Amino acid sequence: MERIALVTDSTCDLPKEIIEQYNIHVVPLNVIFGEKNYRDGVDIDSEQFFQMLNTATHHPRTSQPAPGDFVTVYERLQDYDQIISIHLSSKLSGTFESAMLARNLLPNLSITLIDSQSASIGLGWVVLLAARAIAAGKSKEEVVAIAERAAGEQRILLTVESLEWLHKNGRIGKASALLGGLLNVRPVLHIEEGVIAPYNKQRGKMGKVLQNMVESMTTMVDPRQPVYIGIVHAVSGEMAEYAAGLLQNTYTVKELIVGPVGPVIGVNTGPGTVGFVVLPCHD
Repeated sequence: MERIALVTDSTCDLPKEIIEQYNIHVVPLNVIFGEKNYRDGVDIDSEQFFQMLNTATHHPRTSQPAPGDFVTVYERLQDYDQIISIHLSSKLSGTFESAMLARNLLPNLSITLIDSQSASIGLGWVVLLAARAIAAGKSKEEVVAIAERAAGEQRILLTVESLEWLHKNGRIGKASALLGGLLNVRPVLHIEEGVIAPYNKQRGKMGKVLQNMVESMTTMVDPRQPVYIGIVHAVSGEMAEYAAGLLQNTYTVKELIVGPVGPVIGVNTGPGTVGFVVLPCHD
C-alpha cells in the first residue's frame, strides 16, 4: 500500500486535535503587525490575534509562505511514496503558487497539488475528507478524486460586519460592487470560482440574517441530502452556535465542526464574521 502524506496550509481552520489525529502537515501563513511577523497557528492563535487587534496601532497584514517553507516540509516527507498538498484558493493568495515553486525544486518527489478554490473551514473539509481517505487505505488517485469532488460540491456563505477588512487587504474580489452602499445592512458573500463575491444584502438583526442565509443555502444544497457542515466565526461564538442549530434543523447533518477563524482569515474578514460551508456526504 502506498504511503501518502497530506499537507495543507494554516488557513484551513481545522481544530488542532483533527490535525494531530490524521497527521496533517500544516504550512503556516504569516500575520504581520507593524514590523513583527507571526506564523499563523504557531506564534499566534485566534484568541491572541483578536486581543491584539483591539490595541494594535497598525492594521495587520498577511503574507503567503515562501517556497522554501514548502520545500522544508516536503523534504521532511521524502520517505513517503506520495505527497498530496491541498491549499487555499489560488485567487485569494499566492500560497498555491509558492507550493508549485517548491514542487518544481524537488523533481525527485511525487507531489500532487490541489487548488481547493476555497478558504477557511471549506478548505478544512476538503483536507479532512482527503485525510480520512488516506487513513482508509485509498490510492492517491482515489484521494485526489474525493478531495476534488468535495471542493467542487461545497457551498459557502458568510456575513461580515464590514467590507473594509477585505478591501484593505485586497481580498474583496467581486464584492467591491457592494462598497459604499451598506448603511444598516449586512453583506452576505459567497465564494464563486475561488473568488469572494456578493450573494445578497440583509437588513435586520444577526439572527434573522443567519436564518435567511440558511434558507438560501437550501437552494444550493438539497436539504434531503445528508451533509457535512463547518461553521467559523470571529468573536461571534454565540451566533455560530445559533447558525449550527438552524442548520441542524434544516439538514441531516452527518458531522459538524464549529470553531473560530484563524488569524489569517481574521485579518481579512474582521470581527463579527460568521460563515458556514455545506457539502454533500457520499458515505
